[in-house]
Amino acid sequence: MGDKQPIKVIFINHTAVVGGAERSLLDMLSYINKELFHPLLVCFEDGELVRLARQIKGIEVSIIKFPDKILKYNRDQKNRFRFFYGFSLFFPIVKLWRFGLRHKVDLYYTNSMKAHFIGLIVGKLMFKKVIWHVRDILDDGLNRTLFTYLARYTDKIICISAAVSKQFKQNHKLKIVYNGICPHEEANKIEC
Repeated sequence: MGDKQPIKVIFINHTAVVGGAERSLLDMLSYINKELFHPLLVCFEDGELVRLARQIKGIEVSIIKFPDKILKYNRDQKNRFRFFYGFSLFFPIVKLWRFGLRHKVDLYYTNSMKAHFIGLIVGKLMFKKVIWHVRDILDDGLNRTLFTYLARYTDKIICISAAVSKQFKQNHKLKIVYNGICPHEEANKIEC
């Protein structure tokens, strides 16, 4: 490969609870070409995802704590004070920005809804490319309007299905990639 350094990619996931998105992320972190990419995982809380990711060779894992009211925010819950939650993001966003600066991150790759918003802010403040890996379909309303509006500032949007991709209008950024890689739990049982 010569003197070329691997591309430093920060993978951001807001939760450390392992669900479908996190299982897919663990697969990606397990099988990513570590000669081409230097993966860093940042979670906004400690938990099972952090524990499992630390078992993967060649992955740097860090926790940057975010306030519980952000982590537990339910996009469907009606709360007249929810717009003020944004103020509690300032210091954690600064920590994430400093982390990216210190590690000389080249690319921001977000894997969960809250991570999409926060990663976009930090990535663009750093003048870096931002990729969203979108797995959710939002209901019509303010959250979906804001989400699809902010999507125009990403560099690429990976959707797990055509149904997920339909919520975006800027098709030139979209790529549909189905979750079809070897499941993390099965890696020791079968050859991928």
